[in-house]
Amino acid sequence: ACRSKTATDPEAACIWDCNRELRALRDASARSRTEEATSLRRSAEELERSALRRHTEEALALENFLAGFHEAMELRLERHHAQYSGRLDALEDRLQADAQRVERLRSDVIAEAR
Repeated sequence: ACRSKTATDPEAACIWDCNRELRALRDASARSRTEEATSLRRSAEELERSALRRHTEEALALENFLAGFHEAMELRLERHHAQYSGRLDALEDRLQADAQRVERLRSDVIAEAR
């Protein structure tokens, strides 16, 4: 950054070119800010893509879970319905048989009382 005043005067003081050095500093700073902005933009874009992928994967996983859960519950409900409807039918038959038996006993008691 230093230049001699003259090429033949080695002991002469260095002349500092303020404008040239300021331009170099400005250009380096501008490049640095541009690179930083570009890097930040790329990072933000990658974060957005990553968040979108994660959201899509989570939504798909939730959808798969809910579909499997729904299927399992449907099967379980059908199995319980079949099991309990058979039990209810058997209970109704038993109650009807008991009601007939009670009616016969009542008729027998009335007949004996006469």
